[in-house]
Amino acid sequence: MSYISAKEAAQKWGISERMVYKYCTQNRIPEAYQDYGIWFIPEDAAKPSRIKKGTVNTPQIPPLLKNLIKQRDGRQYRGLYDYIQINMVYSNGRMASNRLTRNQIEMLYKTDRIVTGSEAIKINDIIEARNHFLAVDMILSNAMKPLNQTLIHQIQMQLLSDNCRHKRHAPIPYGYRKSSTAPKFGKTTPPS
Repeated sequence: MSYISAKEAAQKWGISERMVYKYCTQNRIPEAYQDYGIWFIPEDAAKPSRIKKGTVNTPQIPPLLKNLIKQRDGRQYRGLYDYIQINMVYSNGRMASNRLTRNQIEMLYKTDRIVTGSEAIKINDIIEARNHFLAVDMILSNAMKPLNQTLIHQIQMQLLSDNCRHKRHAPIPYGYRKSSTAPKFGKTTPPS
């Protein structure tokens, strides 16, 4: 396949070179690529159609995300959504010293009940698992939005909500670092 420059594409299509750069950065020219700051455009590429003023260019939802949302809203068990919910919550719980087994988490997810044998279960473990289920839903609902500090804060607040353990220790989920690190780690940049 032969390629032409942005300047040659602009002359060919009768538009400005700046517009060709804009089309390239928006990925509206298939198989165009940038190498060392120079755009290479396929010689046989068609000029992208203009988006009319007033129309909103909404991004298409990826098929996987669409499928996950459909499974979530339809409550279809044994789908990828359930697999993600159960295994993510189980894995996160194991890292956070949650004592619930995978079967208990699956039962909690599907029935909102938990069955125990003779072992004791901490209420915090159940609350933490439920909060993780809700956090995964929140992430799915906001998957097409840009990731920013506000969204991270909302997810953190969801994870910490109604958890008895955190009421005693009162973490500050929005703040990151309030003081310099300990001297044993060497000199660091002070928090802003």
